[in-house]
Amino acid sequence: PSFSSASQYRLGGRLEAGRFLPNSWAVRMPINVRYSNSSSSPVLLPSSDIFTEGLTALRSPASKDLRMDVSLSRQGRSPTPVVGWLVDNSSFRFGYDQRSSQTSRTLTESHAISSGYSYRSGVADVSIPLFKPFFFLPRAIRNSGLRLTPSNIRLGTSYVNSTAETQRFSEIVEVPLDTAVVPITTLNARLQTNASVDLAPFTSVTGRFAFAQNRELVPTGILVQGQTARELIESQRTTIAGVDLGWVIARTINANLAFRPNLVTWLPLQLSADTRFRFGRGASFITEIEDDTVLTQDFGNGRNLRASVGLNLPVFLRSIAGSDRGGVLGALLGFFDRIDIFTANWDNSLSSSYDRTPAQPDFAYQVGLGGFEDFRVQDGDSARTVTEGEGVTLTSGFRFPLGAGLSVDYRTSDGTAWTPANQTNTRAETWPSVRLNWNRLPMPPFVRAWIETFGIRTGYSVTTTGREIVNANQDRTSETKRLPFAVSLAFTGGWTFSYGLDLSNEERVDATGSTVGDATSHSVQIGGRIKMPVGGQTFTNPLRLSLRLSQTQRAECRQLGTGTLTPELEMGVGGPDCQPFTDLRIRRIDLTADTDLPPFVIGLQGSWRDTQSEIGQRPGSTQLDISLFGQFLLETGEIR
Repeated sequence: PSFSSASQYRLGGRLEAGRFLPNSWAVRMPINVRYSNSSSSPVLLPSSDIFTEGLTALRSPASKDLRMDVSLSRQGRSPTPVVGWLVDNSSFRFGYDQRSSQTSRTLTESHAISSGYSYRSGVADVSIPLFKPFFFLPRAIRNSGLRLTPSNIRLGTSYVNSTAETQRFSEIVEVPLDTAVVPITTLNARLQTNASVDLAPFTSVTGRFAFAQNRELVPTGILVQGQTARELIESQRTTIAGVDLGWVIARTINANLAFRPNLVTWLPLQLSADTRFRFGRGASFITEIEDDTVLTQDFGNGRNLRASVGLNLPVFLRSIAGSDRGGVLGALLGFFDRIDIFTANWDNSLSSSYDRTPAQPDFAYQVGLGGFEDFRVQDGDSARTVTEGEGVTLTSGFRFPLGAGLSVDYRTSDGTAWTPANQTNTRAETWPSVRLNWNRLPMPPFVRAWIETFGIRTGYSVTTTGREIVNANQDRTSETKRLPFAVSLAFTGGWTFSYGLDLSNEERVDATGSTVGDATSHSVQIGGRIKMPVGGQTFTNPLRLSLRLSQTQRAECRQLGTGTLTPELEMGVGGPDCQPFTDLRIRRIDLTADTDLPPFVIGLQGSWRDTQSEIGQRPGSTQLDISLFGQFLLETGEIR
């Protein structure tokens, strides 16, 4: 027990003040006010058996919060185009927050003022034709022009100024000496700006450039102590027309470019590039490096390049041979119609991060240009970490008669992780990888009277991975084989049944030995609805029931040696020289039952889990959880 009583209440309201203004103004001005109050009265002092009823002027935990928000925007269209382009797309906001929080030995009071402005507008299309004279180009390209204006512009700025005073007391009760306590004052003044531009120079080319920046406005004398530190920050501050705009403490630059040409319908193509740059620093980043006081910063960038191309073979063949369905040619085209689109995906990623460094990133790095060495070294300083990866994925499939489908995938990837201490190279390949889905097996008429659908899913995949640490004998390889199988049935009475089986085998080899593991998972799930009679009557709605049973068994053994698998190990767990270290079995039963009793929803959830190990002292555990839940539904409306 907490030996404490607690009380809490919240009040709030929203006033659409714009409705009190003339309709011709078309102004929307909602005002939101929220107030919350919470307190507690302890029966015993914390971590003791002392009653509080005999103590006077005891500081009990309590908190209060008052928040007010006002926003202003225009809903209609201004008759003056120039004024409307600026006013109709703008919105203002103002906020005030006052809080107090008390514990047995502290009291914190704070207030904050915030304001902001945002602008968003589409831009008229100003384009010039470029490809009209080139009659030999496809019509989609000839009709496209170069757009000189962005498609959308977003601007925003926000200002926050808050002050917090914290008093720390030596006693848990109020005493006359409390008046001599000097509060600790915390100031927070920030100015944040952001902007983004959407570009569409061509119909098939789109892009976005987004910029955000956070500036510290707290006076330098409060932020740091020492003449050198103050001079460093003062050199970073910006003043315009006598207004102090502070100094930059955070910046992000995000850029995206995508190319989706519509050349031919049977060959979809897509290229994209994304970059994400971040920069951060603060007063605590002033440090001593080689007997010199410098201002350091954290920054990093990540770049992703993607390319995807598809080949729709049936559409391609029919564009050449026509749509004739007769004869041998028609039969051949009908066969190719069952081949899914062939898709090839390529992706490349490169990222690096710098921590507490005096180096300054150049412009090319900030927008994601350059290669591995450009990301690894900036301004003569090395990155903390650099990662690079490249992968290729090939997919296709075939649709058999009677609704069956076969999917085939091939995936390969290579990666490099560099740090000043070492470099790690990784590689992975998945092949073969096939999946068979037959969601609706044909059934005789007398079976369809009981079963609506009967589906089967299965597959097989082999994944090989490797990891190499350069200049170290720590190479590791692994091979994982997986065979899933699932059956699902939907009965005419609304009940469903599914069974899943997952078999996997893993072999891992490193410099000190080999490890073999086998895993088998079974799961059965049943779901449906039952009409529940009670006292000659029935529930308004039936009882919804879901039952799931599962069991997972995993075994692993290890053989020390030269790091190669013996023939016995290649056959799986159980070789004479393989020492078992994992033999785990997990069984689980989950039950959920609920129903509707308007305006209530009531239900029960139960879970039973049993974990047993057959290695060593054979530890195990069994857990049973049962919970009842309910919901009370209310209809809400708007006060008019």
